[in-house]
Amino acid sequence: MAQDVYRVREQIHSSTLRPAKLKHRKLGEFREVPLPRSVREAIERYEANVAL
Repeated sequence: MAQDVYRVREQIHSSTLRPAKLKHRKLGEFREVPLPRSVREAIERYEANVAL
């Protein structure tokens, strides 16, 4: 798997704005979506600051 790919396991329901299972997927399945490098780097910076 490429390093800049994110595994999505749930989505936000459009009317309730709460997490929900993915459409057209069985429980436990996921879909992989591209993750821009800038987003990955921002997540890593955030994670480093939270760990302090």
